[in-house]
Formats: sequence, structure tokens, C-alpha cells
Amino acid sequence: MIKNILVLGDSMSFGSELHDLQPATTDEDGVVDFGKPSQYCWPSVLTKLANIEIDNLAKPGAGNHRTIRVAIEKTIQKKYDLVICAWSDL
Repeated sequence: MIKNILVLGDSMSFGSELHDLQPATTDEDGVVDFGKPSQYCWPSVLTKLANIEIDNLAKPGAGNHRTIRVAIEKTIQKKYDLVICAWSDL
């Protein structure tokens, strides 16, 4: 039975187009903080519907290199029943 899922991807998995997000901020070093994913993005909705734990590490503008790097790093640190990589075309 699937109890915990890791989701990686870009703005579609993050929910960038949804109305409840706070604007991104940039620190003095130019690092952008996008905050938390939308409560209405598909991973958040899946969490509520299926009553499972989802770590949504998607980030707007993320490319496939970040997705695979984070997938490897996070699956070494924690065991997931399922990893969903929403690949971009970049």
C-alpha cells in the first residue's frame, strides 16, 4: 500500500498558476524563495483525497537536471513508496 510519495517537477506540480500563492521573494544574494506549493495543486489535492503523505518538492522553473538530482538525494535520505517526477521539456 502506498503511504508516502515524493513529487518533483516544475510550476505545474507547484501550482504556480493558482490564486493562493504568495509572491516569490529574493534575498540579497539573488536566491529566490517561492514559499510553499499551492494548497490547490494536484499533489495537495491528492494528499487530501487519498489520505497519504506527499513531500512536494516541485519548484517553478525547475528543469530535469534538478528533478533527477533531488530525486536521488531525497531517496537516499528517506524511503518513499512512490516517486513522481513530472518532467519538463527543458
